[in-house]
Order: sequence, then C-alpha cells, then structure tokens
Amino acid sequence: MSCDAFFEFRAVVSFLVLRGTSNAEIERMLSETYGVAAPSRPFVIKWAWRFRAGRKSLEDDPSTGRLRATSGLAAAIAERLEEQPFESTHSLADALGFSHETIRHALREELRLKKFMLWWVPNTLSPAQKQQRVICAQ
Repeated sequence: MSCDAFFEFRAVVSFLVLRGTSNAEIERMLSETYGVAAPSRPFVIKWAWRFRAGRKSLEDDPSTGRLRATSGLAAAIAERLEEQPFESTHSLADALGFSHETIRHALREELRLKKFMLWWVPNTLSPAQKQQRVICAQ
C-alpha cells in the first residue's frame, strides 16, 4: 500500500470526524468504498482519536526511533574474536554495549561468520584456506 493511500485514508477519516461520524461508521464506510484495500480498524481508531483531539495535519509524525551507531562494530567484533574466539554473542553484546540481535546481524551479514564447534568460522573459505585443508588432510 502506498503512502498516498494512507494519506487519502487519513483525509477521509478527518472529514468524517468533523461531520461527527462514529468510528464504527467510518470503518464501515471505508470498507464499503475501498473493499480489501480499506485500512484496518486500529488505523481508523488511532486517526479518528487524533483528529478528535485537535490534530490538523495528515502527515506522519517525524520518526523518533533511535539511530544505529554501529560504525566500527564489525571491526570491534573481529578484534575481540581474535583474542577470544569462543566468545558467545551474549558476552560480545555485554562487552561492546550493543544488543544481542545487533551483534548477531554484524556477525552474520557484515563479517560473514557462523558458529561451528564453538569457533566463529567464515561461511565460505578462501582458496588459500581450501588448499591448506587439503594439505592438512593428506
């Protein structure tokens, strides 16, 4: 669903709130008009409440989400794993001050590492590593 559709739904809800229409009636009208593309009941309730409280803008509120400050995280993880290759994601998270999921994402997506037999190993081996394994196996 596009942002324009949500903007349009908000405009309709705003208009119907100004006319004194109930939430249930607004939801029914939107369902009749837009069918399966109609906004959900929580959408109608949330925006109707906002417009009844005096809101005039149809725009989204600016995001207040926390920005990720993960620059250098992959390097810090790699450095720490050189010192302690058996370290868990939870202990890395505690030591580096990031969430467990952020550490897992950095290990998986940026460093391309996975845990194997207590060691963090690359998902793919370089040609030199493959050759070294052949030599060791012989």
